[in-house]
Amino acid sequence: MIRPMEEATYRERLAADGYGEVLERTIEPNVSNELHEHPYDAQLLIVSGELVLGTPSGEQTFRVGEVCVVPRNTRHCERYGAAGARLVIGRRY
Repeated sequence: MIRPMEEATYRERLAADGYGEVLERTIEPNVSNELHEHPYDAQLLIVSGELVLGTPSGEQTFRVGEVCVVPRNTRHCERYGAAGARLVIGRRY
């Protein structure tokens, strides 16, 4: 069984890996973001709720304690469930 990542450990890992920008976001229930890409590497820790990440190679669901990694310039879409989500996001430019 994979143990969920604790928020403090995640923040330490972001700093060690050069993620200089750290944000906290609360996403409303049932939000979808259309296909897009970012000019930065992103990592998202799911603190509450869940995220379904869609890429050209398929979809993956991330739940509480899991980390979603989206490399820069990766085309993706996002879908959040009925509970919405709370995220801690790291960005590396």
